[in-house]
Amino acid sequence: MRTYIEYRDEVDRAMADLPADLISLCIDTGHCVYAGMDPAEVIKTYQGRVKYLHFKDINGSVLADSVKNSTDFYKAIGNNIFCPLGRGCVDFNAVHRVLTEINFNGWVTVEQDMDPASGNDAKKAAAQSRQFIETTFFLINFFADRPVME
Repeated sequence: MRTYIEYRDEVDRAMADLPADLISLCIDTGHCVYAGMDPAEVIKTYQGRVKYLHFKDINGSVLADSVKNSTDFYKAIGNNIFCPLGRGCVDFNAVHRVLTEINFNGWVTVEQDMDPASGNDAKKAAAQSRQFIETTFFLINFFADRPVME
């Protein structure tokens, strides 16, 4: 995915080598799954360092095809590898359980990487993700006291 720290062994090494009092961690749920990691497990493992989250979902069939064919990250985005929350293969129930268990009190950004040239409707996708958050039982309670940005 063209990042410096992408796979689990790289995350583990960075967390071991970088001082916890100086370096925190932002977990992107979609990128975790893309790299073969379980985001809930990564959050739990590094709970003391997770200060910020990106909620992103990933289309499982596009992911499988992208991995099988070694598709370039940006081409995969053009193939709609990322999708509105709740429509992909990220286990948000597991993520929620861990966040509740560790009493997560940080920020969450909902995002979806997309290629506008692919004919995607960003506003529609954002509305679908927001609907998932607002109507899914576990997120309503978890984020009830948090501001919602339009």
